[in-house]
Amino acid sequence: SWTSGDVPFDRHDWYVDRCGEEVRYVIDFYFDEEKAGQMEAFEVVARPALDSFTSCLDRLKMNIYVTCAEYGLPCPISGHEPKIASASSDANETSTTK
Repeated sequence: SWTSGDVPFDRHDWYVDRCGEEVRYVIDFYFDEEKAGQMEAFEVVARPALDSFTSCLDRLKMNIYVTCAEYGLPCPISGHEPKIASASSDANETSTTK
């Protein structure tokens, strides 16, 4: 991933309308050779591009939220209880609700 120094095999810029404001997101696609043949081999990382103060602040807030969730702590910014969704748990929830 971005923090480990791996280079994404594909990158896209997406523009999203957030309440009338156009925000650019960077979406990176990574592949883990050790997990080839499994769903976990692919990782998609989406984040606001660092092209405005607001986007930088959004990234900082998300990093705080994720770090708190990893340690089982409520987020001091949002007040949300710790929860990080994973692709495998989302797939299981979808298949059980059909």
